[in-house]
Amino acid sequence: FKSFSSKGDASRSPSVRGGNSGDGYSAGSFLSEATEEPLSTRIVVAVRTFCYTISTSPLFIFLMVICILANTIILALDRYDDDNPISPAQQTTFENMNLAFTVIFSVEILLKLIGFGR
Repeated sequence: FKSFSSKGDASRSPSVRGGNSGDGYSAGSFLSEATEEPLSTRIVVAVRTFCYTISTSPLFIFLMVICILANTIILALDRYDDDNPISPAQQTTFENMNLAFTVIFSVEILLKLIGFGR
């Protein structure tokens, strides 16, 4: 155990006049906190980091490839044959699935644009 002298204790006490005692209580450290990034900048950085992390994850990329393949199959199933038209129920299903894929791909591009900073 170290014994602290009165001189050692005084050097460890927080500085009232702004001296730099190295313990984080000096006026210099309070000034550096005042020049810290504003909250809005920290939020933007956090959102961009989150979007970048999501858009570069292998699971997200795999799911997007699956969505692309599923969308290709759905588009291939849609037909415009006058002799054998699709039923109104099938047409509604195709329209709803195309809308769903449009939303999925729109979210993907938004995540990538925000995450990669473009």
